[in-house]
Amino acid sequence: MIKKIHAKLADGRDLFYFDDSSSKLGAERKSDTRELDPRPAVAQMRLDSLTGDWISVAAARHNRAFLPPAHQCPLCPTTAENLSELPDNFDVAVFENKSPSFGPTLAEVDDPNTAEPLETATEGRVISVRSHDVIARVTAQASRQPGLAAVVLDLLDFAGDEIYFASVPALAGKTYADAILAFNTASIIGFVDEKGVTHLNPKQGTKLTAGSKIIAIAEDDDKVVYTGVREDIANKKITAKKAPAAKAENLLVIGWSSMGRSVVAELAEFLPKGSSVHIVAQSKFVDAAELADLKFGDVKVTHASVSGDIDELIAAASAKKYDEVIILGYRNAISETEADAQTMLTMLQMNQLFAADGNGVEPTRLVAEILDSRKAELARVAAADDLVVSDNLAALLIAQVSENPALAPVFDDLFDAEGASINVRSIEHYVPLGKEIEYAELVAIARAHGESAIGYRLLANAPGDPASGVQLNPAKTTVFKPVAGDALVVISGL
Repeated sequence: MIKKIHAKLADGRDLFYFDDSSSKLGAERKSDTRELDPRPAVAQMRLDSLTGDWISVAAARHNRAFLPPAHQCPLCPTTAENLSELPDNFDVAVFENKSPSFGPTLAEVDDPNTAEPLETATEGRVISVRSHDVIARVTAQASRQPGLAAVVLDLLDFAGDEIYFASVPALAGKTYADAILAFNTASIIGFVDEKGVTHLNPKQGTKLTAGSKIIAIAEDDDKVVYTGVREDIANKKITAKKAPAAKAENLLVIGWSSMGRSVVAELAEFLPKGSSVHIVAQSKFVDAAELADLKFGDVKVTHASVSGDIDELIAAASAKKYDEVIILGYRNAISETEADAQTMLTMLQMNQLFAADGNGVEPTRLVAEILDSRKAELARVAAADDLVVSDNLAALLIAQVSENPALAPVFDDLFDAEGASINVRSIEHYVPLGKEIEYAELVAIARAHGESAIGYRLLANAPGDPASGVQLNPAKTTVFKPVAGDALVVISGL
């Protein structure tokens, strides 16, 4: 019987010994005593702006080991003269590559019942990315929170601020509330405890230990600099405002697919009691029977199977005052190109109906899903309040986790149905309008609400385009004057 022994190399890589049944080697193996640099970065996914394709770039492999001297055998058991990759004698040994092109295997898996067993069975070597869930949640929340899609894209792309992990000895013994106000050029969103468990937006009184690593949004890892707790603001007495009572909402969904079911399921989690969703889908793309038995909690769901005639769209859109209109691609029925063309046509039709007089269609927020990122700029001409670009979200999410697998539990928490989430909330909920305020004070006020502030959206920076104007991770010393239409971006519960 083969005996398997698991060990670790000095830089954290896994090492496995496989001993023959007749092996005379002992059960205990020597430890790797070398002092090694951290493992080099794995490949990055980068967007080729000329072709629109995502390509992998493994720049760190230029420094990988190559043809060591003959007396330094990397695969021989370690001796005093030759500190190798194998600390002890072996029959068969297997260890991780020090300079792999890619990190842990990533699998895009939409079924959570498959994803978890897959990660468990592979002992974490396969990390599942449920991009379907992310797209559904961003689409659902973007319909109710102007600018949210832009926040998510800003957080996932590699052009602006990103998420980093840092050990900060000065925070040992302090609370999470202290940490939030202790970094001028970084926004703290949580921490990883000494057991490796990720906590996003934990309770403000949670104590940090010497083994805790903070999770921060920053321009670069060298910007996560401890600048001391802002005692001048931290000690101010702040009373959290009560959230206004939620009113029932009416949503119109045009177009349908498996994604539609997920989007409405997400919406149902936080729509107020008495809310309704009316689904309109063309019969040539969606069988009416597929819409007949839809149930989403306490939300009242109705549907109409139509031919695509403009009069049918007018009848549906004028039936009641809708708070939001969501246009989804027919991703399961036709090609990606045809689905995006149909979405853009519907966007144009809806905006024409909003602008026309006497048809009973009242202007409202319009959110659209575009499947192909290459159509995004064209789609913006059709004037949606927010665009959710599906393939771009999925590709960026996979690229981020590929570069840093430690981000997987962070994104899992941000984009699952429970726990923390990204929210864009009216700034009037926090401070009075028209009075200058330092951003650090806003962070402290959000802290009093049990939230972690990560930026804001200024209406003045988004003329006619609610999807822009977002500033992630401004310096705490930034001063501005809030006006109606501005919003604070926070990590919080729904």
